[in-house]
Amino acid sequence: DDLDFPLGIARLKSGGGHGGHKGLISVINELGTADFIRLRVGIDKPQYDVEGFVLKPFNQKQLNELAEVLSRIAQMVETVITDGMETGMNRWHGRS
Repeated sequence: DDLDFPLGIARLKSGGGHGGHKGLISVINELGTADFIRLRVGIDKPQYDVEGFVLKPFNQKQLNELAEVLSRIAQMVETVITDGMETGMNRWHGRS
């Protein structure tokens, strides 16, 4: 879940820091490295309590949008597995 992107935007990234994201902090600590492929999925950015925002359930409109997003994410992951990260980034970035 990424607060820096609007709901529905997905981006591939290789490596990087945690940016305060508690889930990424945990993964980096467990792996002992920040060098791994990430799939960032936008969830919007609230004007209020961020932690409360990321923990609350999606509303019906958001759930409807996510159905299409999840299909695209599955295709992105398949592209990275079969054709590599660079091809995945080239193929999928720029699409919303």
